[in-house]
Amino acid sequence: MSSRKIASLVQSGHDPPEEGEEKEKEEEIKTTGVGALAGMIVGGMIGLALGPLGVVLGGLLGAIIGDQMEYQKLLEEKQKGKKFARKKA
Repeated sequence: MSSRKIASLVQSGHDPPEEGEEKEKEEEIKTTGVGALAGMIVGGMIGLALGPLGVVLGGLLGAIIGDQMEYQKLLEEKQKGKKFARKKA
């Protein structure tokens, strides 16, 4: 194993794969931004009661939470798809 691979394993905290064990490639999940936009709108509306600062903070928190919810939904759909593909094979 090269020193670069060892250094990257140490930095990432992962154990090296066992011999003969293929490491499954993880695909990056990208959100569309719809969840963040919806969360920003809802959070901003909730923050209206607290004035301009409440709108800004509510919008930021809503965007973060909305994006995370969309990410989790996409992740669950992806995992269900993999399980279905394994059952079908």
